[in-house]
Amino acid sequence: MKFRTILVIALLLVAPYLGAVVSYSQACSDIAYWNKRFATVADSIHKSADKHYSRSGIFGPQTEFESTPRYIQRLMSGYHEVKKREFDAFLPWLGRMFTAYAQEVSMGSASFKLGTYDADRELMPLEITVLDTVKLQLKTKMAPSNAKILKEKQKQCKLRVFGAYGILDHPSPYRYTITGPDGRDIINERLPVFQQIRVIDTGSNIIPRKNRQEFWLESYGKQEAVFSAAKAKATLSKDHLFVRGSASGLMSNRMAGRSGYNRDTREYTLLKYDFTASDILQTYLRCKDVDYKADLPKHSGLSPEGRIIVQEHADSTNLYDFASGKNLGRVLKYKNKNIGGKSYVFDPFEYRIYIIGYEDQYYYDVLKKEAVPFSLPATESRANNSNTHAALWYHDSNTLLLLNLKTKDIVPVKLKDSVNPEQSLQIRAVDFSADDRLLAVLAGTGNYYQSYLLVYDMRNRNLLRMISITSGWRIAFSKDGQNILCTDDRSRNVNVIHLGIQPGELSR
Repeated sequence: MKFRTILVIALLLVAPYLGAVVSYSQACSDIAYWNKRFATVADSIHKSADKHYSRSGIFGPQTEFESTPRYIQRLMSGYHEVKKREFDAFLPWLGRMFTAYAQEVSMGSASFKLGTYDADRELMPLEITVLDTVKLQLKTKMAPSNAKILKEKQKQCKLRVFGAYGILDHPSPYRYTITGPDGRDIINERLPVFQQIRVIDTGSNIIPRKNRQEFWLESYGKQEAVFSAAKAKATLSKDHLFVRGSASGLMSNRMAGRSGYNRDTREYTLLKYDFTASDILQTYLRCKDVDYKADLPKHSGLSPEGRIIVQEHADSTNLYDFASGKNLGRVLKYKNKNIGGKSYVFDPFEYRIYIIGYEDQYYYDVLKKEAVPFSLPATESRANNSNTHAALWYHDSNTLLLLNLKTKDIVPVKLKDSVNPEQSLQIRAVDFSADDRLLAVLAGTGNYYQSYLLVYDMRNRNLLRMISITSGWRIAFSKDGQNILCTDDRSRNVNVIHLGIQPGELSR
């Protein structure tokens, strides 16, 4: 009888921890299943769509009676079929994943240590350890009265850490609470950066690949890396390339085109990747003895349906057929390199290609074969995945311009610091979630050691999140829209930031 009593008491004491372990294991199992299921569903949708394209001939090769402008128009008009059969077809699955990944799981084996309270700034240093492996260094703002309770009654306070389903294969900590002796929450705050991956160089660009399961981290010339979302690991490339990439906007980036320069061989190549066919790689432009500083091509853009690539050259901007590699002609010639295209937006409604340059902006009319100048305060651009909107901005300005490609209306979004409204924020990077519901803007204060991540609802442009981070350079959404990759150009880290946005927060 005495043994049974001891056993019952022991079980009651360890039950909470067993529950945390069970829920943690279940979450791992759920995420592994959904990641596998995601790839299977995506592959099925791609193959079904490809069969339709083959039967309809919409993306067939150029005929001898078809002029090049009409051929380009035919390829661009295929956008509507691709959107219907791939992008729209996958949205219900993204919605299911969105709901699943938004769940929380309480994570056991968490403890905290206190530092010395900064009374002037009301900051309490905390070191939180989760599951004996993850250590988080925090400085939490709190009133002196709460700091006093923590200091004097630390052993009576209880810590709870919550994990969130997201980009990784297991729940990662993103929110924590510390409850005082009276049961009241002294702290209830987010842990915005819950994973850091160290790489050599994260300088210039992030290109999603394989339905946002992996990301290229393109460098400024040292060594690029491939970040695996499932493994939360960045693997360095064997090639020392100066690379620039662009991906198809529809269907979570199933295709990608890249321009690469090998410093050792002085060779420049234009490459094609098809991630639905086991990473088929095709090289269809190769230039030898290219001078790195004088005439290296840099920027490229891939049309949303993935059939046309626009590529900047030393003195011109050209179009290429992405299937055959055929040069479809020059869209812009320039003597001053500052006129060249830095980013591109394809308009599938009026068959235009917007060329956003360092100093000037043009749109190329495909049917008229002419480049028309237009004036906007922008040097960079980013189209959303379904290519209905484009974000235009001037680097280090505080105003983002949202261009509706259907109506051609332009809506300005002015960024303000919510802590200090008099202080304007300067835009550094922009990205859209895979389902186009969210818009993320990375902005700074002029001091590159302080950045903010702002997340907006695309339908009403309400600000949903404003997260402070130490510094940032480029951003990219995960496939479920719940996490953002942010490269840090100074610390050489890749930060994974969990947003924790619930479906009820979004406008209907």
